Amino acid sequence: MISVLSVIALSCDGGGPSNPFVDPPCSDKIDNDGDGLTDYPDDPGCVHPTDDSEDSGAMPLCSDGRDNDGDGLTDYPYDPGCTLPNVDDETDDCPGGPSCPQCANGVDDDLNGTIDHGSDPGCQSAGDPTEVIDDPDACGAMLQVRHLPPDGKDSGTLDASSVSGLATSCGGGGGAPAIAYVFALSRPMVVVASTNSAATMVDTVLDLRSAECAGSGSSLACNDDVVGSPGTTSSTITKALGAGTYYVIVQGADVTQIGEYSLTVDRFAGEGSACSSIPDCGPGLLCRIPAGGAQLVCSQPVCGDGLDDDGDGKLDFPADPGCVSAVDADEADDCPSGPGCPDCSDGVDNDLDSLIDYPADTTCKAASNDSEACATTEGVVALTMPVTMGDLTSATHDVFPTCSLTTAMAKDRAYRLDVPTLSSLVLTVTGVDTVTSLLNSSCAGTPIQCGDAQTMTLANVAAGAYFFVVDGRVTTTTGAYTINASGKIANGASCESALAQSGAFTCGDGFACKGAAGA
Repeated sequence: MISVLSVIALSCDGGGPSNPFVDPPCSDKIDNDGDGLTDYPDDPGCVHPTDDSEDSGAMPLCSDGRDNDGDGLTDYPYDPGCTLPNVDDETDDCPGGPSCPQCANGVDDDLNGTIDHGSDPGCQSAGDPTEVIDDPDACGAMLQVRHLPPDGKDSGTLDASSVSGLATSCGGGGGAPAIAYVFALSRPMVVVASTNSAATMVDTVLDLRSAECAGSGSSLACNDDVVGSPGTTSSTITKALGAGTYYVIVQGADVTQIGEYSLTVDRFAGEGSACSSIPDCGPGLLCRIPAGGAQLVCSQPVCGDGLDDDGDGKLDFPADPGCVSAVDADEADDCPSGPGCPDCSDGVDNDLDSLIDYPADTTCKAASNDSEACATTEGVVALTMPVTMGDLTSATHDVFPTCSLTTAMAKDRAYRLDVPTLSSLVLTVTGVDTVTSLLNSSCAGTPIQCGDAQTMTLANVAAGAYFFVVDGRVTTTTGAYTINASGKIANGASCESALAQSGAFTCGDGFACKGAAGA
């Protein structure tokens, strides 16, 4: 009897407590809310498997306990698509995509021996854009530090709430409004930072600094105004950098500069990176096979790569006579005894001052200079082609034309012409407003011709060396210009000069350049 009553008691359901063994609505395999979706995780109304309702409010995708993008990682802080718990998108392109944050890309971006979220102390989540440990006072107690966004773009307002006390070589500092941005490079890259945008409403200065932002000597580059853009108040820096942590500071040119700015920091393949064409490389780098190499890599120009590319025992500009500048693409020369060897590398005391060649003769600013007598700050470059490009922007004042058509301190550059006997010589300068002078082989005295016309024309020019000086019309004259050289070689005269071989000088009508060289 007792046994029967026990069974009856266990079978009764008179409205007492619910059965504790019944699964909650989000795990009972029933579509309780009739929306066609059943249980967690399929029904978005289920926050977790034990939820007692399929009608709960949907959680942000980065907090809903689901691997919404199918990458095997769930929610903040583990999914690199989640920068915060309330973000409603887990999408990312990690680990190898261009937008993958540093804390999930499998690279030791800050070179501290640890990698990504879970290992690197600088990563608060897999979605952190940088592995760099936050140091709010890295650039000074009063200067706000932000992480540079992955796309390198940000904007803001310069005001008194964040100021820089760091001294720079080109302005800013001294309490000027400023914002600092920190970023890390995991490999060598060329970085181009700029505020040159219509959205920049203040006169800016950019200061690029190493990891020891506030340390003495940490400034790597500084720019006030964009070069070649007179009147601009924007700034730009282009710098090749190795792997490491860096800061770029956007600041007002002085304490009065308060207003909006826009910053863009572009990163390009750096020196040593594999490439297939020049556009693959950062500004200033060429895609080529360097001396001793076997494959195309982004490299400095031949005359600035630290290699003896032509095997003459001399490296780069200014030591190699084949290098007109550090960006020259060829070290080739025929020194010391070839006809094309410049005066500053030919082993001869051309100006009889007992000093021979670069660097002993201080008139020679580089081994490629073509005069030991013509004293100029930049040195003298030979005209050898029909067209030669020049620029007065970084030039200095050395020569004052006696025709007095230019101001006393205008910038100038000097060129050498080695000519055969000519029936005519025409030199034309276009571009910025200039005054030109043609001097004899002493590079001194009264000019053979001087004027401010674009074209200088001479007849019956004797064979020999001449110096052509391009001078700014006024002190503020700056910018690029082009020299066009042409001439007619006198009948029977030599046609072996570089200007003749390049086609700048031609034989007279009915005559041709022929015969044995040197005859």
